[in-house]
Amino acid sequence: MTELPIDPRLAKMIFISIGLKCLDPIITIAASLASDDPFMIPMSPVERQKAFERKRDLVADNYSDHLTQLRAFQLWDKAGRDPNERKVPQPPTRYDLIN
Repeated sequence: MTELPIDPRLAKMIFISIGLKCLDPIITIAASLASDDPFMIPMSPVERQKAFERKRDLVADNYSDHLTQLRAFQLWDKAGRDPNERKVPQPPTRYDLIN
């Protein structure tokens, strides 16, 4: 674990996820934890209100920041693969995932 280029706690989380057969979502969560916050809050009050409404759509029924980031990534990935899927709640536009 010490030779991996990530925090040892994240490496442990990834190794445990292999045994629990949930590697794909855990790698996405670990990547989001190892990087900066993907959401940006706009300065304009109108845009800020829209951003909070979009974020509320992403949160849905869970109260976990990690699951919210996973859901945002999954929606972003799905929209990139299928243009017809852009009709589902999109990832936020202004406080968007940083490229």
